[in-house]
Amino acid sequence: TNFPSFTIKDSKKGPADGQHYIRTFAGAVVDKISLKATQGAPIECEVSYKAQSLVLGSKTTDILNIRDEDTTRPYMWSDVTLQLPSGTNMNEVNSITYSIENNVENRHYVNGSRVVQAMVPTMRNHTLELGLDANSTWYKTFSDFYQNGSTFNAQLLLTQNASTEYGAFTFSGCKIVELSTPSEVEGIDEVSVTIRPQTVTITGSDAIRLYNPF
Repeated sequence: TNFPSFTIKDSKKGPADGQHYIRTFAGAVVDKISLKATQGAPIECEVSYKAQSLVLGSKTTDILNIRDEDTTRPYMWSDVTLQLPSGTNMNEVNSITYSIENNVENRHYVNGSRVVQAMVPTMRNHTLELGLDANSTWYKTFSDFYQNGSTFNAQLLLTQNASTEYGAFTFSGCKIVELSTPSEVEGIDEVSVTIRPQTVTITGSDAIRLYNPF
């Protein structure tokens, strides 16, 4: 399996040249990436990576491009829909987290060097975590899936523009591995669901021409 590496330049702009804080990570690979949608908030993407080397810098010349402001519109919670099965919207979802874990192992071979010589992805895990208001329809649906060990399909859609800026995540062969339904003394009853799909297909289009194949 092709598992390419890349370089990350993490820059924090200081008041003057020589006072910037710039970290350049070379030979980086993605260990885990998560996409999180929470009601009333922008969509968040969190990436955990492992790298082979780190170089510190402080000069303006060490930064490819210092940007004071990013005016690009982010994806918002209102751009997201979850369908289960595909085509049936779930309207009571409070939070969605989709994560891919590569479980990368660093290989420090006995070769006279402390540098990581290889980063090997092992068991890849896909996890979909949901938080939603409890109601009779979805609680019964998830309870039946969980107790019977049934599989199902789901789809997560992120849409700013249906033609040019969208992402579609299709989850097939899903199983519920954890279902939590606490009984609260007051407030709104909520259900937490952890889902593991067998396969995931991702399609999309946006202003970024190429992506690293995570």
